[in-house]
Amino acid sequence: MTKTTTRRALLGAAAALASAPAVAIAAQGKSFAAGNTTIAAQWNDVMDLTVRLGAHNAAISAAERPNGVSGWMYLDGEANALGNARYNKLVAIINSKPANAEDLGIIARAAMHRDILDGPKSYAASRLADAAIALQAA
Repeated sequence: MTKTTTRRALLGAAAALASAPAVAIAAQGKSFAAGNTTIAAQWNDVMDLTVRLGAHNAAISAAERPNGVSGWMYLDGEANALGNARYNKLVAIINSKPANAEDLGIIARAAMHRDILDGPKSYAASRLADAAIALQAA
């Protein structure tokens, strides 16, 4: 139990130092889940991936477009892999059955995550526009 608590504390501190988005998440009470359910573990993974994505904030910000799509979706390499892993965890959370009220709250947070709300539809529309422009230029 101490190891888990210490790990959460260290990751929470790293989140605060690594990126402004991680600080904003913690400030909104969306930090690591305290429960021991599958959904809580998945949310902890989402938070860990968010912290790790913080190392790529400059590249992600540079790749942002004004279409609501997070910049990680346009990047290759680790940033894209971490973003995809976080997105997959969010989807897994949304598709899970809650065991308690904390799980339900986590599902609500996952459902309201930017990557869920804006990502897929905006990314698909952006890719379609890019393809149309490429076709027209050919």
